[in-house]
Amino acid sequence: MRFLNIIWYKSVKTYAAIALQFYFRKLEVKGLENVPRSGPLLMISNHQNAFLDAVLLTCTTPRSPYFLTRAGVFKRPVARWILNSLRLIPIFRIRDGLGNVKRNDETFDKSLRILEKGGAMIIFPEGNHDGRYHLRDFQRGVARIALGTKEDLPLQILPVGIQYDSLAGFRSRVLVTYETPVTITDYREQYKEAPRGAIDQLKDDLEEKIRPLILDFPDKDYSVLAEKFQSNRVLHKDLTVQLKEDQKLATRIIASPQDYTANPVSPPPRPWYFWLDVGMWYGAVNHFLPWLLLRAILKGALKTDQFLGSLKFACGMILVPIFYTLQTLGVYLLSDWVWALLYFLTLWPSGLYAFTRFNKKY
Repeated sequence: MRFLNIIWYKSVKTYAAIALQFYFRKLEVKGLENVPRSGPLLMISNHQNAFLDAVLLTCTTPRSPYFLTRAGVFKRPVARWILNSLRLIPIFRIRDGLGNVKRNDETFDKSLRILEKGGAMIIFPEGNHDGRYHLRDFQRGVARIALGTKEDLPLQILPVGIQYDSLAGFRSRVLVTYETPVTITDYREQYKEAPRGAIDQLKDDLEEKIRPLILDFPDKDYSVLAEKFQSNRVLHKDLTVQLKEDQKLATRIIASPQDYTANPVSPPPRPWYFWLDVGMWYGAVNHFLPWLLLRAILKGALKTDQFLGSLKFACGMILVPIFYTLQTLGVYLLSDWVWALLYFLTLWPSGLYAFTRFNKKY
């Protein structure tokens, strides 16, 4: 059974990694050499994009990490089995009931056992996701888990920054940066004398490790600052360069917001010949049904825009292969395998072409 679970997990991870390459126009990973290949590891990251953050970290690292997620998604037996098999561990919140919150002791114990066996875990210290370029105060959970491990455990904490060009945009860009690991030897000594102080110090130090890896606007006047940032931003091909330039621009805007204006630009109308593009219509027609179904799912399931990117990615992983298979089968039944194969090979590039054309700013 354990062998089958490993095969299942590796298969899903591989499929998700391939899907990420299709979902993002560019996925750049920096500092992968900083990821320890073995030994107990806590991976921590900023949290902007619901479960897509966890997918990115899982699929861009050679490790097979566990990670904590809200307990509400474990209610149904089938969902519970799938989530457990994918190494998700439930974390209970106050809204789940005070009785259930006490079960977090079991979660912490399980996390400690994973680390003591040399495993890896992903934790988002902000506690929940927030779709803004703003790093919120870390909660104490990650420091509690780290300092609650056995004293002789060579635990390392790996700070990771995830920087999205667009949180919900299909075919957007994302940079994942792995910083050098943090050892906790010095904090253990402090923990013996003043546990609460050591936890707070480690929490604050980890927060400062992640801040340089992302774009971080202050909470106050965020909307105004972010709008001015988007209006004055210059795009670069290299995402590492992009982040550095974005950080410089953000620093200038925060220091002197009166020197910058927000100028949202409305795209000009499409030229008449736009509508005569046969290739665009071929791609649009062949993707109309999955697009229609995706819109219906998002409309019914979306509670907040912060889930939009994650739901798009998850639905795409499921819907696109199903519709491609059914449509190709239909062509095969109406013709032969040669035409069916040729049709199948045109689906993705024609869909991408149609998407690019419809989203181009003329």
